[in-house]
Amino acid sequence: MNTKFKILIGSVIRQTPHILKNFLDSLNELEKEHYAVDYYFIDNNEEYMSTKILKEFAVKNNTSKPLESYRKGKVIIEESRRHDYHINDKNIYYWKQDLTCGEINDKNRIVEYCKKKFYDYLLLIESNLMLHPKTLKHLISTRKHIISEIVYDKGCAEPSKSSREWIYNQFLRMQQDKTDDSIHHLDMNVYFSAFLQALKQPGIYKMNDINACTLISKEVIQKGINFHRIYNVPTWTEGSHFSIRTAVLGFQIFIDTTYPACEIYTESEKGVKKENVEGNNKMILESEKVGIEAAIDNIVKNFIQKYLSCDYRIVTGFEGFKYLAPHYIDTLTEKQDFIINYLIENKIRCTAVPLEVNIDIAKAAENLIEANVNFIINIIKEQKEQKKEFRANLILKRYYPSMWLVDSMAFKDNNDNEVSGFSLVELLEKQ
Repeated sequence: MNTKFKILIGSVIRQTPHILKNFLDSLNELEKEHYAVDYYFIDNNEEYMSTKILKEFAVKNNTSKPLESYRKGKVIIEESRRHDYHINDKNIYYWKQDLTCGEINDKNRIVEYCKKKFYDYLLLIESNLMLHPKTLKHLISTRKHIISEIVYDKGCAEPSKSSREWIYNQFLRMQQDKTDDSIHHLDMNVYFSAFLQALKQPGIYKMNDINACTLISKEVIQKGINFHRIYNVPTWTEGSHFSIRTAVLGFQIFIDTTYPACEIYTESEKGVKKENVEGNNKMILESEKVGIEAAIDNIVKNFIQKYLSCDYRIVTGFEGFKYLAPHYIDTLTEKQDFIINYLIENKIRCTAVPLEVNIDIAKAAENLIEANVNFIINIIKEQKEQKKEFRANLILKRYYPSMWLVDSMAFKDNNDNEVSGFSLVELLEKQ
């Protein structure tokens, strides 16, 4: 009999109504089949509508019989005990530095509740993020005591500005820990770019600090971890003090890059106007079309390159999974052993090169975009080189405001013959 993990999802919330709604929607979409999930929110909202949306989420999810549905659990909302503000206009979003104490106290209340109720895991998350449906399930499957998910923006194609700053700080601290002084003779920017590029490969990496989306195990929580300041540590970020304590307790912090969370800070970054409540219709502004097309073009090219490239010597070829809708991931996961064996047995090395991309955003208001892309695959199979040409028809679906995933795909060869299937192996086997 499988143990049903008790999960607490906690967040300190001070957010605009539109962004908050998308954050809560993404929590509802998380896969929770084998978990008992509760929520603990600290309400520090300025806007009445944000508080109203939070309470509506509680009403919909609270139930006196939590076993009736895994999608429903207990929602606790408590008011913040601080009175502060942040600046959030069309171009900027930041907290005043002297407000960090209030943030520390609010987060500690969440941690203390998690400890008191003996939850198996705490997912501590900022309220301006949208999560991939598989995020919670995947982070738990890593069996790490403390693991964060990387945060992206702009269509989930690149790390967000705040995430890049966080990664850069991690990079600098790692270099300070090195005993080899040769690093100081290198171009630091070039070295950091290589480090950032490495993190784009789906996987798990050691880090020094937690970020805006972090899963923490019961073992860490029960040892008394918290966000309180350490008086003689010259840093004001609450995450740094938390991370120092985890190291002292003997726990390593990790970051996962398989299912990046998507970040939205400002109105100008949403890319889609608010819903027309009466007609439940969405409208794409003409000025936003260029941005959407650029984001989709980037996603499509990255998807083709990463999904259809591989090297049997290091068993790559699964990096493109993060661009796929959940139903594709489930199917391909079942085929993964077969695909790996095929690549190794045939000593396959191949590189997919996207060429021309045509994008149709006519149905963008319906959260659907069609893309047709011509590409070639340069193949080395059993020491023989060859090149194959293909065309892909992709339907991308908007799962959250900044997350477009490939929801449908079909391939044809250069003779306009359909390829039966959608995996790399099936394309390679096409005569």
